[in-house]
Amino acid sequence: MTTLDDLLHAIDPRNNLDVRSAEADEALNTFTGKLAMIERWDGFRFYMARLYGHVLNTIYHIQYSMGFEHNWAMCVRILSKIYGKSGFQAAFEIARTGKEGGLRRIVIEVAKQIAEDQANNEIRILVDAFVNRLHGHEQDRIAFEYIQKYSRLLPSELIEDGAVRVRANLTKILERHPHMVQQLRRIGR
Repeated sequence: MTTLDDLLHAIDPRNNLDVRSAEADEALNTFTGKLAMIERWDGFRFYMARLYGHVLNTIYHIQYSMGFEHNWAMCVRILSKIYGKSGFQAAFEIARTGKEGGLRRIVIEVAKQIAEDQANNEIRILVDAFVNRLHGHEQDRIAFEYIQKYSRLLPSELIEDGAVRVRANLTKILERHPHMVQQLRRIGR
């Protein structure tokens, strides 16, 4: 990538967030063993680990498994992100009782979170590669160019006082750019 426009095209939500979300939907539609409820802890762990592997395989168009322990550990991390500190326990209770949307809701939320995490990883890699090759004055120029083109996406406090905060947080702002664009595109749908 040589320019800001090249980077923003590469991280456009249509090229990552939307694609990964559609792939998560495909994974949900092709996941076998759809259950309404799970009453046993071991059954829940196995089911969720299988789901994790299936979603990743669908996203990356591969047939590979990191194994049960890895997949379950990743599910625990995702369930904690969704449901809080003991998310895996909360999710099991929801799956066991069928309340709050039951197992189906958990499966959907986990698949969507996996897709978002994968898209965010890809965005982060592209942004880091772009920003890390910039020297100080180039980074200032890119920050100024971004402000000129996209200041309307940013809170006003970020662009006041010469946009020092934009320059200081350029990497984070570029990583959030696809999410801001995606939110604006959803208006009026």
